[in-house]
Amino acid sequence: MITRLKMFKYWTDNIIAQGLMLVVMLLASSVSASIQGQIVANSPTTPSVAIKIGDEIATLQFDVQGAQSFRVELVVPVEGASVQLFDPQGNMVTDANDPKTQFIAGAELDVANPLPGGIFLLPEQLQPQSGQWQAVVRFPTATYDTVVMSTVFMRSNLQVGMAIARTEYLVDEVAPLAVIILDEGLPIAGVSPEFTITDPDGLNTVLTAQDNGEEADAQKADGIYSIDFLLSKPGQYKVSMAVDINTGNGVVRRTDGMMLDVKSPFIDVNDITYDKVLDSTGCVEAINAKVNLEVLEAGQYVVNLDISDSERKLLSNKNVSLPVGAAVIHLSYSRDELKANLNKTSQYQLTKFWVNKVDSEGLHLAALLPDHVLSTGTTYADLCRDDIEIMPEITEEPVLADGYYSGIDVSFPVFVKQSGRYQVSLKAFAVDNTDLGLITFSADLTAGDNAVVFNVNNKALVKADGPYRFVGLLVTKGRVSARQNLLGETRAYKKEQFMPVYTKVFDAQKYALERSNWQTSPVAPSDNTRVGGYLRSGSSIPYDYETLLTFSPEISGSHVLEAKLIIEVGESSLMTPFNSIEVFNQNKHTLDGQAVSYDDFCQSFNVCPAWDQRLGTIPAAMANNSYVVESELLIHLVKQWVEDENSNQGIILTASPYERSYFATITHAKLEVKYAQLP
Repeated sequence: MITRLKMFKYWTDNIIAQGLMLVVMLLASSVSASIQGQIVANSPTTPSVAIKIGDEIATLQFDVQGAQSFRVELVVPVEGASVQLFDPQGNMVTDANDPKTQFIAGAELDVANPLPGGIFLLPEQLQPQSGQWQAVVRFPTATYDTVVMSTVFMRSNLQVGMAIARTEYLVDEVAPLAVIILDEGLPIAGVSPEFTITDPDGLNTVLTAQDNGEEADAQKADGIYSIDFLLSKPGQYKVSMAVDINTGNGVVRRTDGMMLDVKSPFIDVNDITYDKVLDSTGCVEAINAKVNLEVLEAGQYVVNLDISDSERKLLSNKNVSLPVGAAVIHLSYSRDELKANLNKTSQYQLTKFWVNKVDSEGLHLAALLPDHVLSTGTTYADLCRDDIEIMPEITEEPVLADGYYSGIDVSFPVFVKQSGRYQVSLKAFAVDNTDLGLITFSADLTAGDNAVVFNVNNKALVKADGPYRFVGLLVTKGRVSARQNLLGETRAYKKEQFMPVYTKVFDAQKYALERSNWQTSPVAPSDNTRVGGYLRSGSSIPYDYETLLTFSPEISGSHVLEAKLIIEVGESSLMTPFNSIEVFNQNKHTLDGQAVSYDDFCQSFNVCPAWDQRLGTIPAAMANNSYVVESELLIHLVKQWVEDENSNQGIILTASPYERSYFATITHAKLEVKYAQLP
């Protein structure tokens, strides 16, 4: 809305000033004004229409083709206006009093300086007919010249647009013309987009683009239709594109266009040569290129030449002031630049050459050799190499131990001229910049390329999470050394992955929470507890026949990974469907050692709050069976116990039979915990 209000202010500020000019341009009549516009899919378009003194109606026509929806916003700087919208059949789809039409008065936008008229926001039209739509604006007789401006937003699954790399070319260049044609982002096959190229003399050439992966088209069936066109004359070329697309709503036509500016070259390129600078051992220290030019128009120029390894490029350029006539430009690529930017395998070639002319209007293409290729006969091996060269890249692999990682093996490439024992040192840091310590070791390296391997053990890595970063690398042998500030970093790790993993089983102390224990305090552990009777389901209903399990997981300082509660059921008279056993966290009473009584968990004889922290359920408990309860809630609870022993108040087992005389015996219970321990 803020943007819309700013646009209204901008338009109305300029309406009066531009009114007469627009009247002439749009050829508005004395009693009505209209303009027809082509609406671009998925992009707002702003048709406008002039209003002259004496007008009472203004009509905007716009073409809708294959749209899923569209909506119209109009800025009408005339008081008392109304808007109607008509479909291609002439049917009124939005009348002047449509309640869905929103109006924002100009006085609301600027209270200090009220603006005439306001903004009309017409309701969105879904699945509109294709064809000419009209927005008709009616108003009292105009007493001043002004302009109605609109914005039409059209949404379509069809995406069609020209894709031309540049708008500025040189004579005798080939312009690759392309159009992207998609339906919901997927290529549309089998269409025939036509390009009409109008040259500077007004002659038309019609070409049909293809999506067959041949000649100008790079890839088959990717929705990009392409064709090449030779620009043989200087001047302005108009490129228009039209394509008919079959849809479920009939044939939809899409059009697009642009202008190309074609100029005669300002510079002729005679030839490009090179020479190599060698050191005393025959290694290449630099590659120098020499460009012989014929300058046709004096001026300020930027001369550019790429050297490439077929994958990557290194640009050398020079800003020069050139008079008319012959000129020689020298461009250079140093050994360090070549080593840092190009790869180690391919031969280096001087490739694309171009010159830009610099003037007050910016950069203009002055000369171009796009397909120029000149081999230098040089590879990475021909460059002068240092005594020690470190490649800033690592490979890493965790070392798998018994259920955890005992460390990470890291390797990086190093070139040395001389075989021998080298000293290596570097620092390791975690993702939060925790210092993991200094790593030092010796490595026997042979002349040439080597892979240096070192290990970071888990005692360092358990300090913090990764990715782990290796910096400050120093490789030395006698007086020869090489440094690398950042060597690389690993993938992401959790510190717990580097902790030894153990599994322990803790037997439960079982307590029977039954009426028979009322007079016994503290209650002693029992080997034969049970669940049943009836479920404690509300604070006004006392409970009975529940089992309290307590554990002592003495694994302080560890990280709990898994927790399983294993419950063994003995004799049982519980019957389907009332034979589920519920498992709860005991959160009602803080245990005092082993002093547990029935009344500890009730507020009074008839007030015993229900358990409310369920950890899991055994849905159909049968006699003489063993059951495993696992859940994230159970793991979280055991983690709490490990971190805070005072939070360990035990686990409750209860049941929900249909009659209080049915029970299930809990013969045994144990807690199996898998955890990682600091090494």
